[in-house]
Amino acid sequence: MESRDQYIVVRNGIHYYRRRVPEDVRELVAQDVIFLSLKTRDPDAARVKRDNLNVKFNAYWNELRVNGGNASEIAYKQALQIAKMNGFDYRPIEDLAAGSIEEIVKRVKALMDMPVEKAQKQADALLGTVPAPSIMLSDAHDKFLELSAPELVGMSPEQKKRWGTPRKTAINLLISITGNKALEHLDRTDILSLRQHLVSRYEKGEIVAHTVNRNIERAQVTLVRIDKTLGLNLGLKTLFDDIYITEHTKRRPAFTAKFVRETLMELKNLQGMNEEARLLLPMMANTGLSPSEICGFTDENIVMNKPEDWDEETFGPFYPHVKVFEKQDLRIKTRQRCREIPLLGASLWAFQQAPHGFKRYYRKAGTLSAAVSKFIRENNLRPTEDHTAYSDRKS
Repeated sequence: MESRDQYIVVRNGIHYYRRRVPEDVRELVAQDVIFLSLKTRDPDAARVKRDNLNVKFNAYWNELRVNGGNASEIAYKQALQIAKMNGFDYRPIEDLAAGSIEEIVKRVKALMDMPVEKAQKQADALLGTVPAPSIMLSDAHDKFLELSAPELVGMSPEQKKRWGTPRKTAINLLISITGNKALEHLDRTDILSLRQHLVSRYEKGEIVAHTVNRNIERAQVTLVRIDKTLGLNLGLKTLFDDIYITEHTKRRPAFTAKFVRETLMELKNLQGMNEEARLLLPMMANTGLSPSEICGFTDENIVMNKPEDWDEETFGPFYPHVKVFEKQDLRIKTRQRCREIPLLGASLWAFQQAPHGFKRYYRKAGTLSAAVSKFIRENNLRPTEDHTAYSDRKS
């Protein structure tokens, strides 16, 4: 009989999801245990999130059971596990041959102490004759997404796209510079070439230092995760040592209150924008809401009318407000960002125009932000070139 709190553990008041990966797919996901924060102290909320995760992981594992995995990867992972169970690290035969004779003797002796049938099955793992799977740079992004599946649980399709696209761009940039190499053939020169390409653009003023470092970081995270998770032992992390450049922190500028009131809130200045795009600026202006939060709102987030069961003695006077909270398919970055915000002035007016949320830009925050930023840029509705639509949230 299943426990009501199966797969839930509590640490320092925070609930976590902990579940062992089924043995029949463990080799395919290269992970023994799933351990994720449920980002709540509420037991009932934790159970709801646990149930949602169970559905997602069960579907993911069933898909693996049907479609299987890469045969060379499975064989290599099995070799790593067999070596570990016998008290050894898996080492390719070339490394063993270049090392001490004592290490080889230990492994051979371990095999000699086993029954013959077992020794025959484990010899390849202990003597390092199972080849590591070869992964091309062109396949690195897809492999990275596969290995990162637990991190993507609870993200909306747009969030997954925003998370994955910059990493794919970084790998494609590396391919354009070095060619489509196998990961085991990458060397320090390749990473230095990537750095030089980005630094050259930075020196020309085409990109900022942060963009240089972010592209390098995304390539590093992708490649190192593959190397580490699959146990390839390619040493890819060392290729990125001392590779980043110094950044001079530059905060995104905010619009002044006067500029917001007299320019951005002046509707005649926003003629030419579609209605939903026009509403974004006043929605952000005095709430601090982000475009991604606003674009994820539905009826349950926007509370314009007093509920029938509202008790003023308990809750105080009712006020129109919006509620930011995590949903099954929409992740919130941090628990602190789950909040209720009163609607006043311009933001109240704006949400009255869209009391059910956006239709055109629902879950399309990137598209909306780009459209608004382009409009204010082309119509000279910003004090400096550094201001964007997002600056309204910083005001």
